[in-house]
Amino acid sequence: MDPRRNHICVIDSEDDAVRAIEDGLRSLPVQITRFTCAEDALGALQSQHFSLIILDLILPGMPGFELIDRIADSRGVKTPPIIVTSLLVLGDLVDFDTPLRADIALPKPIDPDKLRCEVARLLSLPQPEPPAQEGTRVLLVEDNEYNAELVRLRLEHDSFQVVHAADGRSALRLFRTRHPDLVLLDIQIPEPDGLAILRKIREVDPDLLIIVMTAFGSEKIAVEAMKLGADEYLTKPLEHRTLVQFIRKAIRRNLIKIENRLLAERLRLSNHTLLRQYRATAAAKRALEEQQDELIRAQRLAAVTEAAVSINHEINNPLCSIMGNVDLLLRKHPNADADIIRKLQSIERESTRIREITKKLANLANVVTTRYAGGVDMIDIDRSVDPGVTESG
Repeated sequence: MDPRRNHICVIDSEDDAVRAIEDGLRSLPVQITRFTCAEDALGALQSQHFSLIILDLILPGMPGFELIDRIADSRGVKTPPIIVTSLLVLGDLVDFDTPLRADIALPKPIDPDKLRCEVARLLSLPQPEPPAQEGTRVLLVEDNEYNAELVRLRLEHDSFQVVHAADGRSALRLFRTRHPDLVLLDIQIPEPDGLAILRKIREVDPDLLIIVMTAFGSEKIAVEAMKLGADEYLTKPLEHRTLVQFIRKAIRRNLIKIENRLLAERLRLSNHTLLRQYRATAAAKRALEEQQDELIRAQRLAAVTEAAVSINHEINNPLCSIMGNVDLLLRKHPNADADIIRKLQSIERESTRIREITKKLANLANVVTTRYAGGVDMIDIDRSVDPGVTESG
């Protein structure tokens, strides 16, 4: 990197916004590194030196609000960030009541001249020359030179700043370079026509005020233009005495439209935040319920194990006596009646079975129940015992 150039970190996922930033800063001694997601930018900010940060508040992965908080105390930059965002309602930042450590917030679409002046001020660079004129910037797209001149003179008389394009190609070039506040667009223009121009502008800027001009009796074309995103339409021949009043009312209506869209976006983001919080709360609730269930299982197992150990102790004493006496009888009377021998052997087998059951009870690893007759739950000993204990016997 050239040490004489200021290194600027741009964090924005919108290609059009980044191009506008690059266009606006092209005349300044700066170098731009662009990031599209907050996580990548955060890593770079923690390892590299940047003179300035320009970022949007709507970013994939992490909101710009959170990113600002995370880098404010750790990054090696000289100045607070510049925010470029669509979350501006009539000049006020929609910030969810969260204080931001930022130097300035600029609306989208980005005004390259305004951005260039702010960057130069923050980096203590020579200020660029201000625009020669002030006022609402109008792109007039009209192929009739006489009509265009009449409209231009009328608007400039009321402090509008007008640039004129006589064909579609010129109109698109001026739209990209002059960044107008509104477009007066004749539908019947050459190369390409007005509807094609309307589509291309709307692909880039959803909020720019576009007023289409149609010939008398062309209401069908006007309706099509409105469907493509035009805000208002005028029928030729224009009434120049009321043109300025019509435009000013259209500007006010467009501001309300933009405000409504931004408020809707704010609501969407709020809902998104609430949904994330709900999911996090639900996950924490599930984890807590699982911990509670595990605790209940552990308590039940402890209680059952204590009971099983007691039962094992109480049963084994008489059981050992029974098995010992059976063994003694079988040894002393090997030639006894066959029926008596079978009964003694049966007592020995069942006693051995009882001993194995009590051994399992003493080694319960879990409490698994099964449904018994009459709808009563009972412990399934074989499924509750530690398999390793059963295998080792």
